[in-house]
Amino acid sequence: MCGQCVLNVDLPPYCVKDCEGVYRTLGEPAYFLDSCNFCVAPGSNPNAHRDYCGVCDGNNATLNQCGVCNGTLGVDGCGQAACLNLPCGVDCDGVERNSLIMMVDE
Repeated sequence: MCGQCVLNVDLPPYCVKDCEGVYRTLGEPAYFLDSCNFCVAPGSNPNAHRDYCGVCDGNNATLNQCGVCNGTLGVDGCGQAACLNLPCGVDCDGVERNSLIMMVDE
């Protein structure tokens, strides 16, 4: 009978306590701990709590505008995503501006 202490798991009743605290018999689907240590239902994706960058419940906070994990964040001096590394074009003084150089005095 399930719920009792089994000293030898190779002998009946073949019960296991899952992460929900419920005793399950061999062959019965059991809840399990996913890769982020959440107790999830049988058949669940074990990585469902990870974001695109592999962070548990990270909500893609480490993903930059270019889709790179832990990549350069923010905008450059031209107001473009810094990770794009795009040229700004010619400024009003006729000088080509590099997008990685922040414009300090605007």
